[in-house]
Amino acid sequence: FEKVIYLDCDIIVLDSLQDIFEIDAPIAATGRYRPIAKEFCEPQALKEGEELDNIIWTFNTGFLGLDVKYWQSVDILGRVAELTGKYGWRTFKNPVNGLFYLLSRDHGGFTNITDHYNFLIKRKCDGIIENSLGFRAPLVKGKPVKVLHWNGPVKYWNLPKDAKSLAGLRAKYPEFDYNYIRDKYYPCISPFIKDVERCPAT
Repeated sequence: FEKVIYLDCDIIVLDSLQDIFEIDAPIAATGRYRPIAKEFCEPQALKEGEELDNIIWTFNTGFLGLDVKYWQSVDILGRVAELTGKYGWRTFKNPVNGLFYLLSRDHGGFTNITDHYNFLIKRKCDGIIENSLGFRAPLVKGKPVKVLHWNGPVKYWNLPKDAKSLAGLRAKYPEFDYNYIRDKYYPCISPFIKDVERCPAT
């Protein structure tokens, strides 16, 4: 294959992704601004060694469009060995995110795609509609989401079943509105997951 799409295992695909294969770029991903300290345990070392700013334009690696032919033509392993040898593996809070970000900087950055291809469930949508394939999908900026990313503590394969576990989730991760996620996003995955409608309210 000359091009592939990488998907995290906590992703549900709701529509065709054919247009991603038509993007002419080493990496296609959904961009976001992040404080450097969110990605690296030793941010000062990375700022000095890689000339990074306090806020970096990076991406979530849960969904990546990759030009395999391009990446086979460059020395990825050598660069990864150099970075991890210089800073140590433990400086990367999420090695996949951090290393992919630094690799992309070496090769002209990445092509930003809309968050319809990597919609994080902690975000709110404008409603739920039926898409062209007949699946229910979150509506964002007038278009149905194509990829629903269950990043964070609430996974579609390990749905909370009791009030105690839900209370623990809400206490540890207050940014995740479980009731909203249950009411809005569980219906989107019900064709794929058994008993999803039985998830309790809190």
